[in-house]
Amino acid sequence: ALPESLIISFADDAIDESDALEAALFDKQGVERARLRGTHLTPLAPDPDNLPTGILRQSVPVAVAVEDLVNTVRDTALRDLDALVDTFDQWAT
Repeated sequence: ALPESLIISFADDAIDESDALEAALFDKQGVERARLRGTHLTPLAPDPDNLPTGILRQSVPVAVAVEDLVNTVRDTALRDLDALVDTFDQWAT
């Protein structure tokens, strides 16, 4: 049987209230916890592959270091979002 509630928290989240949420639930037997890499804003991160041109990249040529930084931010956002989706999918199926 599936747990009735899945509480996901993130490793770099100074304003996380997962412990308080779990304490407020009446049936703690039906709670599953997951702690993932990411921040409080991880669930809100847009898909960087579908952003309008210019959001992550400037319209003028950029230095390789800046392009590397853009790619790192993109890869990190996708990795953290993929982990979130995988965790939820495993819980729900």
